[in-house]
Amino acid sequence: MSGLHVLGALTAALLTAASPVPMGAALPDGFFPESIAAAPDGTLYVGSATQSRIVRVRPGATRAEDFIPPGSSGLMSVQGLLVDEGAGLLWACTGNLGVTKTPVKPTALLAFTLATGAPRGRWELPGGGYCNDLVRDSAGRLYVTDTSNPRVLRFDPKTSRFEKWARHPLLGGAPANANGVSLSRDGRALYLVTFADGRLLRIPIQADGSAGVPEAVSLPRALEGADALRTVGDDQFLVFENGLPKGGGRITRITVEGASASLETVTESSAEPTSGIVVDGHILSTESQFAKLFGSHKGASPAPFRLATVPLTPARPHRERLPLPEGLTYPNGITHAEDGTLFVGSVSSGRILRRTPGGEWTVLFPGSEEVFAVTSLRLDAPRGLLWGTSPDVMGLLRPDGTLGKRAPRLFAVDARTGEVRRIVPVPEGGMGNDITVAPDGSLYVTDSTRASVLYLRPGGEKLETYVSDARFASKATGMSGVGPAGIALAPDGRTLAINTYGPGRLFLVRPATEGATPTVSEVELPRRLENPDGMRFAPDGRLLVLEGAANSGDGRVVRLDVLGKASGPKPIEVLASGMESPVNLTVEANGCVWVTEARLRDRLLKDAAAKVPDAFWVTKLVLASGGCARSHCRGMKGVTVPLSSP
Repeated sequence: MSGLHVLGALTAALLTAASPVPMGAALPDGFFPESIAAAPDGTLYVGSATQSRIVRVRPGATRAEDFIPPGSSGLMSVQGLLVDEGAGLLWACTGNLGVTKTPVKPTALLAFTLATGAPRGRWELPGGGYCNDLVRDSAGRLYVTDTSNPRVLRFDPKTSRFEKWARHPLLGGAPANANGVSLSRDGRALYLVTFADGRLLRIPIQADGSAGVPEAVSLPRALEGADALRTVGDDQFLVFENGLPKGGGRITRITVEGASASLETVTESSAEPTSGIVVDGHILSTESQFAKLFGSHKGASPAPFRLATVPLTPARPHRERLPLPEGLTYPNGITHAEDGTLFVGSVSSGRILRRTPGGEWTVLFPGSEEVFAVTSLRLDAPRGLLWGTSPDVMGLLRPDGTLGKRAPRLFAVDARTGEVRRIVPVPEGGMGNDITVAPDGSLYVTDSTRASVLYLRPGGEKLETYVSDARFASKATGMSGVGPAGIALAPDGRTLAINTYGPGRLFLVRPATEGATPTVSEVELPRRLENPDGMRFAPDGRLLVLEGAANSGDGRVVRLDVLGKASGPKPIEVLASGMESPVNLTVEANGCVWVTEARLRDRLLKDAAAKVPDAFWVTKLVLASGGCARSHCRGMKGVTVPLSSP
């Protein structure tokens, strides 16, 4: 399944088009769009996977109109689309996905007249296969990916013939494999992505036009349901990850640097993006809703179909690293005082540092036999107490994935002197992980091994179970077996948000009437979160969640409107990515977010002797206009991201 490739010249023409390009236009009911193409005047062409037809959206229109009728010239599911303005043609790949009512014919490349939609030709792939996606070079030749075979075909419109341009085992051939295709901006290489195993491949184009030896470009993670591929700059591409079979998906920017490439999430999706174009600094994409057709939600009724619009370069919070002094390793717990003083604790030693705005780090608490780890820190300002959790968790970073023998506990130190004020044991068999402090001084604590949330009454001496739920549990081992992790208290002072580290689920816990059990409801998400950890509500009421991303290494800060009334999966908005094991955060009222990056991944994936990183830091993000106070950010520059939706 794929889309098209829009060449740089076409994109430039769209940017200067006299007529407005439709943004967010509505598509027909039951359409299940797969692909999209654009003419220089801004006219859009969108193909359907189910209805075997192509619709047209004229400049400035809000709805699509019929263009190519169902089954025309043997049209089945519409795959790649490409506008050839010079020839006056619309090219299309078509194949049988098993979801159409038109007669089944061999997969083929089709051509239609742009002016009228009349058929101009039909060419079956030599030896069968599956015509998926296509791109046009400066000479007018088309390169076509064949999903079923490890090859790329080249079609010459002058001779109306295919040639077997490239064939190599790297090109796949597995079911639903080779997919989106694009040319580098200089025309010296062809890139393609594979659907089944999520690779990015590069085929050098020799001086005589022949194919060089294909090579795999190293990625930090496998692409998930890689679909259309777009060139958006020198060595930069967009890939539309439809996330199938799980669903959801995202649009990702790929930056190629030699033999490897970096990935940056542009936007998350709840509706399986399959294709898109870049228009006036925005990505216009097809939300296929294929999870309701092929994937995890098969058979569910689709929402109205439309073209989605997101900025090509969305506003991101600027990141600045604040180095931690030598000796503090694996930072985890973090909190702040109203005047901007930061407190950071180490999960490996129990040490707690303090830093006043614009000042240097000093040791507030050196760690002790009683407090040997700090996985969470929260300030109870009215009582001057700095609360934290101290489980013996460094064992979880070893291959056997076992906790140490020291009993986990909750602790409180004096926020001014660092003197230990309270030690509260965690119930036997439990593991206190994260904390949130209520306005009355009571505490809620996640218990990662007993699938519970614990509660400490104001002035209490004993933790009691606030709520337990089987959905909080994980049956896996090691770090994947960690259940409830992050916890956050909503602005109402009553509703709790809870995530589960291993399963990647998110829940809301609401208090019940006196004596009744709190209610637990799962937040519907377009995908499972990847090792969610620390969470906090921002001043605007939206939830900020850290994804530790132990496997992919692409640690993220994401934002969700979990308290909103909109139905369906809650969109996941990526604010920052590429972070190194983000584990906890604190959010100031002025828009500063401080994140501890624990840099744990090497220990998680290797062994107990994995090398300790040579530097640690906390990261500053600015999420509100005005940003951090000057005293916080001396020598730092940042940009802002609005806390309210645009």
